[in-house]
Amino acid sequence: MGEDLSPLVAEPRIVTLPHIASATETTRAAMVDLAVDNILAALAGHPARTPLPGGAEAHA
Repeated sequence: MGEDLSPLVAEPRIVTLPHIASATETTRAAMVDLAVDNILAALAGHPARTPLPGGAEAHA
């Protein structure tokens, strides 16, 4: 990858994990609902509820 990693990553007594706070069923369901809302909005020609920074809406 070429990036400098924290020395903690190499520490054998530490387990590094990705951020997992969004792993609850409620949060995942809300993420699915938001993704569906964004897709439906785009298909209807409307802006997404959560557009990507620098996406098409930023250049319109």
